[in-house]
Amino acid sequence: MEARAIEGPERVGLIYQDGREYTYRQMNEASCAIANYLKSQGVGPGDRVGVYMQNTPTFLFTIFGIWKTGGVLVPVNIMYQAEELIHAFSSTHVTTVITDTNGLERILAIRDTLKAIMVSGCTKIPEDQGIIDFDRQVSAHRQEFETFVPGEEDVAAILFTGGTTGAPKAVITNHHGWYKALCDLAGGHTGSGAMHPMADTRIPPNMVAMPLFHGGGQQSMLFAYHIGRAVLLLERFKVANYLSLAKQYNVRSLVLMPTMIHDIVNYDGPVDLSHVKTVTSIGQELRPLLRTQFEEKFNIPILLNYGSTEVGHVAGWGVKDLKNGLWKPGSVGRLYPGVVLEIRGEQGTPMPAGEIGEIYVRSKVTTKGYAGNAEESKSLLHDGWVCTGDMGRLDADGVLFINGRKREMIKCGGFQVWPLEIEKVLMKHPKISDVAVIGVPDDRLGEIPKAFIILKAKVSPKYSEDLKKEIINYCRDNLAHFKAIRAIAFVTAFPRADTGKILKDQLKRQSITE
Repeated sequence: MEARAIEGPERVGLIYQDGREYTYRQMNEASCAIANYLKSQGVGPGDRVGVYMQNTPTFLFTIFGIWKTGGVLVPVNIMYQAEELIHAFSSTHVTTVITDTNGLERILAIRDTLKAIMVSGCTKIPEDQGIIDFDRQVSAHRQEFETFVPGEEDVAAILFTGGTTGAPKAVITNHHGWYKALCDLAGGHTGSGAMHPMADTRIPPNMVAMPLFHGGGQQSMLFAYHIGRAVLLLERFKVANYLSLAKQYNVRSLVLMPTMIHDIVNYDGPVDLSHVKTVTSIGQELRPLLRTQFEEKFNIPILLNYGSTEVGHVAGWGVKDLKNGLWKPGSVGRLYPGVVLEIRGEQGTPMPAGEIGEIYVRSKVTTKGYAGNAEESKSLLHDGWVCTGDMGRLDADGVLFINGRKREMIKCGGFQVWPLEIEKVLMKHPKISDVAVIGVPDDRLGEIPKAFIILKAKVSPKYSEDLKKEIINYCRDNLAHFKAIRAIAFVTAFPRADTGKILKDQLKRQSITE
C-alpha cells in the first residue's frame, strides 16, 4: 500500500460499488489514521483484532491499518450468530472487535465477552453501552505512521475455514507466506512473480465480490495490488449488480466461486460477458457439467485453481496453458512455483505417477497450524508437510487430478469408491439438477453409496420409486457395479457452508436418523 502511494499517489486504487473512488494516497492515509488510533488503544505487534464487517472501503483500510501496527487481523463471517462469534473470538483470544451497522446488534449480544467494541458507519452510537465511534476516533488521528516491518514468522491473519466437518478452524497465516503466495500466483499467471509496476490507466480494475473475511477475497484484493491493478469492490455478490458493474468497468478477468458461476448460468435476466476473456474458479471443486454449461453458453474459458486456507495456492491453469493446448480435462492444473507436493499411500510413502493417494503439500505459504487447537494442528502438520485430506494423483507430466476428500471415500465390499466420480456421472442424467453422494452403513458391504438428488424444475418426483430405479440403472450402465448408488433421497436443497460447499456430514447425520 505504501509503495503504491509513493509510485502513484493520485492514481485510483479503489472503486466501490456505489461509484466512490479512492486514490492510493487517500487509501494509505486512511489506513495510517486507523493504525494510529489502534496503537493509541494499545494494539501492537502480535495483538489480535477482530473484524466483523461487510465489504466496504473501511474494511479494506482497516486490514492495512491493523497490519501497519503489527497486529493480527481476525476477520469473521458476517453471517455468524452469537454462539459462533463467541467460539471464533474466544479460540483466537480476541477482545477488541471492529464492526459496522449490520453487525452491531449481534456483537452487542456478546459484549460481556469483549473489552472493546468499535463501530463504523453508524449514525446513532449506543454510547451508554460503551460502544466506540470508530470513524470519529480515526478521523482525529494523524495520517502518517511508521509501519511495523514483519519478520518471516510474524502472523498476518487468522482465517476461519468453512467448517464443513464441524466448527470452523482458525488457520494461522504469516506475512512472509502471503507475500510468497502472491509472488507464486503472479509468476504462474504472468511469468513474473515480482511486484509489478502500476498498470496503464486503460487497464480495467480487478473485481472483488468475495467477502474480505474470506481468504479468497483477501487474496483477490492483494493480488490486484501486487500486479498493479485497481480494485473494484462489491459489498456482496448479487448477479444483476455484479454483471452490471463488470460491464460498466469493462472487467476482463473474473474470479468466481462455483456457486457464483451457477447463479450466473441460471440467471433469468440478460447476461453480457462479451468483455470478459477468462474466468478463474476458486474455493471448491467445480462440477464438470457446470463448467461445460458456462463455457458453452458464454464462450469463455474457465481456469481452475486448487488450494486451501491451510496451504495457499497449490496448482492451476493459466491463460498461456490454454493457448498452448496444455490443459488436460478433469485436472486442476500444474503446481505453482515454490510448491512441493507428494501423493502418499496409507503408510505415508510417496506413490508413483498415476497412483491415487493423499495429497501432502510443503511450501513457504503453508500454515503453522490452527489457533487454539493443538490436536487438529498435530493431525494437519507432519514434519513440515501439510496433510490436506484430499485424495488425488499426479500424472507423468506433473499435472494434478483430484479424486475427493479422504474422509468421504466409501469402502464398499472391500472396494474404494469416490463420491466425486459417481457425482460426475449422475450430473449427466437429464433429470438431475444437482447431486451429493455419501457413504451410509450397510450390514453386508460395510458401506454403500447413497445419492441426495435435486431434480430439475420441470421433473416431478411423483413416481419416485420408478425414477429411483431409472437413476440407479443409469448409474450401473455407466460405472462398475460396486460404484453404483444403492439408495436415493430426493431433496429440494443441500445444507451448505458459507463458501457454498455442501455439508455432507449433515447429510450423513440425516441418513442415520431416518
